[in-house]
Amino acid sequence: MKVEGSVFNGREPDENRTDFDYAGRRLDSYTGRVTVNPTPSWSLSAWYAFLNTPEQLPPAESEHRLGAAAMVTRSFATRHLVGSGDLRGQRAGRHRAFCQQPCDRG
Repeated sequence: MKVEGSVFNGREPDENRTDFDYAGRRLDSYTGRVTVNPTPSWSLSAWYAFLNTPEQLPPAESEHRLGAAAMVTRSFATRHLVGSGDLRGQRAGRHRAFCQQPCDRG
């Protein structure tokens, strides 16, 4: 099992993308992920993130995001991702599935 976490400033940068916007900022957002590999061909992970007022407009609305993923590798790789977010009191769900054929390493 692998456990990961980070703390960061979740605000988006201003319109001037070539400078650092650290003045008055603090580490106010966080995320965490847990990954387990029950067998050599399976990988399962789940994550949660809290972003404290990430948008400049409107600045007082925070986001909660969570998701999960499963990946199995056989003669091809298949990934299945599910995500959810709570933005401005509205739930938003995302669901994706991927299939990747192996590369010919000839």
